[in-house]
Amino acid sequence: MGKKQHKFDAKREFDYLDDKVYYLGLAFNAISEWCGEIEGKVNRINKAQKGLKKSMHKHENGGNHLLMCALPKPCDGDLYADWSFMDFMSKPWEEMTEMMEAANKWQATHKEEDRLRFLREATDVIIAITSAMNKAGADLAERQKIMVEVNKSNAVRDGGRRFKKEA
Repeated sequence: MGKKQHKFDAKREFDYLDDKVYYLGLAFNAISEWCGEIEGKVNRINKAQKGLKKSMHKHENGGNHLLMCALPKPCDGDLYADWSFMDFMSKPWEEMTEMMEAANKWQATHKEEDRLRFLREATDVIIAITSAMNKAGADLAERQKIMVEVNKSNAVRDGGRRFKKEA
């Protein structure tokens, strides 16, 4: 007894191939959509990089472009090893007073050097608050997470009028 020969059924084979081509077409369409989405994201990244390069070029011609990426660094060195949380909490008030003095002087003189002093004093306030948050146990990742949460909350508060609309 030999093997049973299967009769070639062209219609069945065509239907089988038709189904495969159909599913291949679906897969191709899905891949095309994904490629379009990826291309859009790549274009947005490239546009952002071009803007960053222009900004870096400006800073390279007038200063250190690395300052663009600066984050407030908490004062947590040996000098502050014996500071309590409340010691850290009092520091922003001291820095705030200096910032207000600098702001008042700048508003009276409108001089660039006074504006820069105000900006430096304001940065000291930010660092003092960052130091207090650090003493409370908030590392950089937690501070950034909370910053994102607060920014999102502020973006919708007061009818979304707290922030300028991005172009």
